[in-house]
Amino acid sequence: MHILSYPKPVIAYLRTIPIVDKVSIEKQLQCIEEWAKEHGVGIDRKIVEAKEYKAEGKRPLFKNLWNNVKEKQVGTIVVFDLSRLSRKPTMLIEFLYDCLRNNILVISISEKWFEEIQKDTRRRNTLLLFIEKLSELRLKYISEQTKIGMAAARAKGKPIGRPRKKITPKETYELVKKGYSMGWIARKYNVSVSTVKRRLKEYLQRKI
Repeated sequence: MHILSYPKPVIAYLRTIPIVDKVSIEKQLQCIEEWAKEHGVGIDRKIVEAKEYKAEGKRPLFKNLWNNVKEKQVGTIVVFDLSRLSRKPTMLIEFLYDCLRNNILVISISEKWFEEIQKDTRRRNTLLLFIEKLSELRLKYISEQTKIGMAAARAKGKPIGRPRKKITPKETYELVKKGYSMGWIARKYNVSVSTVKRRLKEYLQRKI
């Protein structure tokens, strides 16, 4: 089965990378417009991310585009090349996965092979499955590395987890004994009520 058209709305995403980028916004737009004319496609909206952000995930226009992808408010996304979407491999893979899962077509002017894969149902499903398995392996690796790091920290006698709030079990007990409410104690020490309850429980268990 093949995709015979380019679903609407068709969104062009343009982005420049200062200093290292040799392809200007104008050049990207020219290539995208030539592609659109050749294929008889109308570009419904152009998104130009002119400002560069240190963190890839901080780009507001890209974040909005990704939200639109998740909400299936996009039909086709056109870029000069896939790196415009993200230069961070893991983020690019996650974005493309959401597009594939929601049947959103991604067109790269420079990487025509990606369009061909999406047009072939069998190859597209294989790619989708492959990305899913890669994500599972990545999460498994992160989990294993976290466990190894925690075990190494324990062996060195380092504390594990978040640092304890500055209120001792004894202080908690004394304040409760004086008639202060747990909510008042929580506000005074800038902790949660559940933290106050835990400290009180710890004190009472020691007294038994």
